[in-house]
Amino acid sequence: MNTVLKAWGFPFAIGLILALFVYVLRGQYDLFGLSDAFLFPGMFMVGIILLRMMSRTGVYDVAGYGVASFRDAFRRDGKKVYDSMLDYRDKQTSLRKNKPLMFLPTLMIGLGFIAIAIILAQIALA
Repeated sequence: MNTVLKAWGFPFAIGLILALFVYVLRGQYDLFGLSDAFLFPGMFMVGIILLRMMSRTGVYDVAGYGVASFRDAFRRDGKKVYDSMLDYRDKQTSLRKNKPLMFLPTLMIGLGFIAIAIILAQIALA
């Protein structure tokens, strides 16, 4: 129960807080303003999940290795954490295999917010 609450409740609460924040700051208190308020957190959540899915496939491993090599240049003991890019990639791949995938709840909530925004916009146009 606690895991389900974290997986679904936390993104939903963050989405509602962002929607309220956009609604109040925008100052357009009609259905179009409410539609925009729901669209922003929906797009934000879907975008974050797409970035996380890309990073899960190893797209950013080269940049991560570059940062790790840059830090190694400033170490006092002169040791390298990773001997090569292949070592870094193998380590990251093993770390990714041990982490569970939790993309679906946030993706579904984000798509739900986008659907609410589209419905509210259609109602406002009618």
